[in-house]
Amino acid sequence: MEPKQEKPIRKTLEVTFFSGETKEIGKSFREETERDALKNLKVSNRTINVLKRHGITCISDLSAKSEFEVSYWRNMGKVSFESLKAELKRLGKSFRS
Repeated sequence: MEPKQEKPIRKTLEVTFFSGETKEIGKSFREETERDALKNLKVSNRTINVLKRHGITCISDLSAKSEFEVSYWRNMGKVSFESLKAELKRLGKSFRS
C-alpha cells in the first residue's frame, strides 16, 4: 500500500484590495512587517513612548505624518525629533510633505 499523498499547506495567501491590486501575503509580508516595527528605530525609549502615545505603531505610520505635526507633539524635544528624522533617513523613509 502506497503512502497517501497530502496536498502541501499553502504558506501564502492571495489578497485583492479595493484598488484591484493583488498581493500575496505570507512570509514576505511578515518580514516586511518586522522591518516596519518601531523596535528597528535606534532612538531613545522616551521617543518611542511619545510615538506610542500618539498612536504610532509602525514606521509607515510615522512616515505618514508631517514634520510639522510630529515636531509639536508633547515631549518631542529638538534632540528627539532630530534623531527620529535621522533614523527615518537611515531607513530610506521620510515624513509626509
